[in-house]
Amino acid sequence: MSIQISNGTDDCIPGGLQTEDAQSVTEERVADPTKCFVQNNFGPAKEIPFEEGRPWAQPAPDPFLAAFQAHIREAEGFERQIGEIESPADQLLAETKGSLAPLEKSQIGVCFRAWKLVADGKVAAWAIDEYALKAGIKAHRNERIPCSRLMRAIVKNGAIKGTPSSQRKRARASTYASAIDYAIRQGMSDEAFAAELDQHRKRSKHHGIEYLAAEGRKVRQTAKTERAADQVAEALNCLDEGGAFLAAGDFSGIEAGYRLLVINVPAETTNT
Repeated sequence: MSIQISNGTDDCIPGGLQTEDAQSVTEERVADPTKCFVQNNFGPAKEIPFEEGRPWAQPAPDPFLAAFQAHIREAEGFERQIGEIESPADQLLAETKGSLAPLEKSQIGVCFRAWKLVADGKVAAWAIDEYALKAGIKAHRNERIPCSRLMRAIVKNGAIKGTPSSQRKRARASTYASAIDYAIRQGMSDEAFAAELDQHRKRSKHHGIEYLAAEGRKVRQTAKTERAADQVAEALNCLDEGGAFLAAGDFSGIEAGYRLLVINVPAETTNT
């Protein structure tokens, strides 16, 4: 007959062992609470000498992002120079404007190169958000010029809200944004944009920042007018296809064209 002796931990000792042998096996299999599972079952751990592996390679820097950040720093440097000239002058005199013109031309040039990297998809939009948030510039829902936020963030350096200098900075940012947006829409390269700024004004020809900004405003206004006309045409088409209102009468003395009607719907009407 086979006999098994339990050690209280559901471990079984085969029958045929003497009591002393069973006791020694039980004692050997009792886990030491100061040791881990591996030490209790497989013995002490063996030390393995440490070998130095290959060093972890740093990811390669993004050359386009680095160029974008360098352009921004350069634009900020021009802004500090412009601020030093604008601050003591509440009313900009002719000689003051003359000293600002080269700085503004250089500044908008680097701003154009910075934004072109974004427009070409070489720099992600998060770089704009990060820079603008650090400058305290929030995005406007009604912004029609994509680069407007970046321009406002650049010129905000050292501006005190409500001062004449702050108002000039905001106006300059708007002009920059309009000029750059127009140049991007026209597909200008860096060289073409710089050449446009360097052109001397001639009779019947216009060049420079103000001219590009005005052209940009003209394009956006035309697009806005066209969108409004499309919306009116769409609404009229919906009426022609089964609108709810119908005007009847003698219109022989009225020229053909659109007419604006004022319709009063009484509260007790049952028409739909």
